[in-house]
Amino acid sequence: MHALASLAFGISAEAFGIIAKLLVLAVVVSFFLYRRVIGSRQSRPIPAQPKSRPVLKQFGKLKAADFRSFPVWIGCHGSDDDTPWYDETNEETFRASIDPLPITPNSALYLVSAEFTLADGTSLSGFVTPALDNNLQTIQPHVFVGASQFGFWGGVIGVSADSRTKFYEALHKSAAQVFPMSFVAAAGLVKPQTSGVIGGFYKINASRAMEFEL
Repeated sequence: MHALASLAFGISAEAFGIIAKLLVLAVVVSFFLYRRVIGSRQSRPIPAQPKSRPVLKQFGKLKAADFRSFPVWIGCHGSDDDTPWYDETNEETFRASIDPLPITPNSALYLVSAEFTLADGTSLSGFVTPALDNNLQTIQPHVFVGASQFGFWGGVIGVSADSRTKFYEALHKSAAQVFPMSFVAAAGLVKPQTSGVIGGFYKINASRAMEFEL
């Protein structure tokens, strides 16, 4: 059969045999990769979906009162893809989570209520994104000051000087009174627990290292 096929395609029987073996190898590798991907999806907890349309909130519109009403929020994209309200959402749309507590980091995009303590002992409420690596770049903590929310991760660009100034003005505090700031997710919401210390407003510098400014 190899000889006939090689004649049909104008290649030697030896070359055809090598190609056939490579194709078989590719199929086997693809099969195992498929099993691995499907297995990881099946082992990952599937977020619970509401039976009716939930209240949908954009990330930037979430307030402290939302976390007092529902301490855990979940990103709709990747969790509600098969729901009737999915077309009303985008990457920044969240709803209250109805998953059993404590939730598992990385099983979905969650925002979890957290408590923050400033350097001078002042307490603030806010939220974090739980992650198994417990890295500030992933956790991206946010605090509420009045009706506003403030974050401390600015990526490559950094947090603007204007935003930093508004943060200090909203608190009526200096950088020395604010940082270092510690945070911890509210008890019973996530396992393993999410906590950390914020030294300032973080960014990625030209050397791709993480640094902060005040």
